[in-house]
Amino acid sequence: MTGVSYNGTLPIMAAGTGHPALKAIVAMSAVTSWYDYSRANGLVVAPGGWQGEDLDVMSEYILTRENPEVCAAAMDRLTRIQDRATGDYSRVWAARDYAARAGRIRAGVFLAQGLADWNVKPEQGIQLWSALRGHRKLWLYDGGHGSPRSQEFSDAVDRWIDHYVHGTDNGIDREPPVTLEDASATVVERTSSWPVPGTRTASLPLAGGPPRADTFTDNGRTQTVEQLIAAGSAHRLVYRRPALTRDVRLNGTPYVNLKVSIDNRTAANLTAVLVDYGPPGVAPVVVTRGWIDPQNRVSKSRSLPVEPGKKYKIRWDMQPADHVFEAGHQIGVALLSTDYDYTLRPLPGTRISVDPTASRVSLPVVGGRVT
Repeated sequence: MTGVSYNGTLPIMAAGTGHPALKAIVAMSAVTSWYDYSRANGLVVAPGGWQGEDLDVMSEYILTRENPEVCAAAMDRLTRIQDRATGDYSRVWAARDYAARAGRIRAGVFLAQGLADWNVKPEQGIQLWSALRGHRKLWLYDGGHGSPRSQEFSDAVDRWIDHYVHGTDNGIDREPPVTLEDASATVVERTSSWPVPGTRTASLPLAGGPPRADTFTDNGRTQTVEQLIAAGSAHRLVYRRPALTRDVRLNGTPYVNLKVSIDNRTAANLTAVLVDYGPPGVAPVVVTRGWIDPQNRVSKSRSLPVEPGKKYKIRWDMQPADHVFEAGHQIGVALLSTDYDYTLRPLPGTRISVDPTASRVSLPVVGGRVT
């Protein structure tokens, strides 16, 4: 079974049954957890800017039968149980978490995932590949929602099917399991793991000096992340590292640990954005980003009240990335509340304070050093 997007998700669902008749799948830009498609750490998020999309909207989109009215009760139930109010992980989402069923899969699994796919986000293919044991291949490409464009990928798909369906001993099962393809559709690396060997975590404070409270007021309902990070603004915080003396390759999943308070409300969006700041006159580049509902600071399955003004230590991941910060550039972390393209858009005015001296960003870096 092969396919792209939803048609790539179906093979994964079938493989999760463990049925021996299914010998191989090739899934491209496919969903491996519906929770991670439309939620992030308790926060309702949109795939690729499609505000409002959720289980019910997706189900209506794929409903192609001639008499759809017979599904009305099922559609109403989906709208009810998807729980856009809390965004918590629940039995509803566990039933739609295919990565959690990786141990049942008997087929050879070939996954292709775009590292610039903000519909089916990068963590999707990577998390299923990481959960599998044997008979797995991961093709990461520098592109968006779709599939790799290189001839090498097409050849590898043919060889995967030949091996696992027809029993051809063509050696594909003994090759490095991870392949990286760049934006020009050229294979640039074949490696034994993701992140690549030699990658270590560099944990960096956002700022030095005595404790302090840096404060901003949310206005993400009217401004995009790109607008907020490009110039001075009272609606986000930005922390930049000194200019790099050498190229630094990020490879893996960055995360932040923040000491933060929501000063005037009991709920909020929290967004962290990793930014590549180039020389003057060059627009900053969003490398990756991640989101959390501070009510889910302990668990994505349970919302806890937020006390206005109380300081909390909150950790959350950004999406996986593979990016080179060139010498002379600065690594930046932007902290904001509402992410216009992805999170819910509450009324502006949420005031958030961060102690950058007690907050860190952790970066998976090839070689482990940021200088």
